Amino acid sequence: LSWPHFGWGALGWYAALLLRAPVVGVASLLKVPESTLQLVAVLASGPCEEGVRAAVLFGWPGQHDLASAFSIGVGWASIEAAFTVVNAIAVAHLMQQKTEKAREARQQIRKVYGDGYLKQSPWLGPLERVSANMVHISFSLLTGLHPAVALPAALAHSAMNLSVVKAAKRFGLPRTECAFFGVAGVLFVVHLQPGASGEGLSDLRTVPQQSQSAHSTTSQAVLQLLP
Repeated sequence: LSWPHFGWGALGWYAALLLRAPVVGVASLLKVPESTLQLVAVLASGPCEEGVRAAVLFGWPGQHDLASAFSIGVGWASIEAAFTVVNAIAVAHLMQQKTEKAREARQQIRKVYGDGYLKQSPWLGPLERVSANMVHISFSLLTGLHPAVALPAALAHSAMNLSVVKAAKRFGLPRTECAFFGVAGVLFVVHLQPGASGEGLSDLRTVPQQSQSAHSTTSQAVLQLLP
């Protein structure tokens, strides 16, 4: 694990978070319905995160070899996990409040995530984090192949987030998080297989030059598939 790249991944996640604010702000100024505003916030996550991820990986030479991409993905996932822990503490505190603002906040959470969010089992939070971490590492390895991959990755990212939100309302959080874990697990394993992103997880223990060479070979194969 490269700690400098870990740090760049954490900063990248924070930059993507900041980028979503003006997008939602513009939608608010246009006075769109609340349901549309929520949809905009969810759909903006893919372009913002994958655009910044590509910038972090390809902003300067030596950032997108396999070891660096993996470290950036871990850093990206870790800072989001820390943010989620803080958010969970805030929600737990919110549940104990009896003020009007707290009631309105709980109602807003139910609109976005469904009635089960505030009554979820304690194990769903860690399960969701493991799934999200696998997704972030997978997208970092995938986007590290070539900057052009950021576009389909952004579409897939937004589609995945929207599907989770919709499924949570329809099928409940337990089923949704279990399904999300399955999809994330498959995505993660595929990207760590030999030939998927360089030579797989074993390359993380090799020197950066070897990792770069293997990753570049896969990048050339991907370029041949791009229009």
